[in-house]
Amino acid sequence: MKILFTRFPLESHFGGAEVQTLSLMKGLRERGHDVSFFGSCEVLLKEAAQCNIPVKRLMIGAPPVTKWAALSFLWRRKKMQRALVDAIKAQNPQAIFMLSLSEKLLLTRLAVAQGIKVIWIEHDRVGRWLTKNPWLSQLRRLSNLVTTVVVSTLSASIYQKLGWSADHLVTIPNGIDPQRFAAPSSM
Repeated sequence: MKILFTRFPLESHFGGAEVQTLSLMKGLRERGHDVSFFGSCEVLLKEAAQCNIPVKRLMIGAPPVTKWAALSFLWRRKKMQRALVDAIKAQNPQAIFMLSLSEKLLLTRLAVAQGIKVIWIEHDRVGRWLTKNPWLSQLRRLSNLVTTVVVSTLSASIYQKLGWSADHLVTIPNGIDPQRFAAPSSM
């Protein structure tokens, strides 16, 4: 399967979301899937490329997670959407893992209409960036078209309280690679 990962964060730092995303990309590739990444996340662009995962830098603008960015999203979204659609056409994926608010709002409906499986990865703690976001009602409606993956039962219950359907939520707890922490074998 041809799988595309996307991320357009407000800021790019190496942390849990990046570790989780890289691990998922590598795991899917090891299972024979054709995995690629595009976005503006400097960390994932660098780390994925070092893992020989094809990457494409795409600058679409700030996600609507601050007051100004949420307001200016009104007139920026068409240009952002065109850039995303053009990039998707070039990739022709069968599935897209979306990590950022921008592409969830701008690309979900179009991707689903083309028969592309869409998975939203929710890794950040829920805060005002989401609960007070003027785009929350649209995001809530779009969530019924996709599978949203969260990292804990607490996260799942928070998203349900925000209006996500339990039928479209999957909880996959963060984990560790047991081989990495295995005790050396005794001789």
